[in-house]
Amino acid sequence: MEYIMKKTTIILTLTALAVTALWGQKEIPVGGNENEETASERLNGYQSLTIDAEMIQEIRSVKANMEKIHIKKQMM
Repeated sequence: MEYIMKKTTIILTLTALAVTALWGQKEIPVGGNENEETASERLNGYQSLTIDAEMIQEIRSVKANMEKIHIKKQMM
């Protein structure tokens, strides 16, 4: 029984290390040149985001109202 537990522990540890190594890999540049941008930078890096202050205030007020309603429902 102990042998099976040790074997299972070793297998799980090695699997976790392999998965960690795979997740930690660096994204390869598209052209092979290190100075060149990666594909995700090329697609998303140059998009400018405009922030609408009025919309943010509206979202905050809606969230506050929803929280108040939730609190009132809990009190009932």
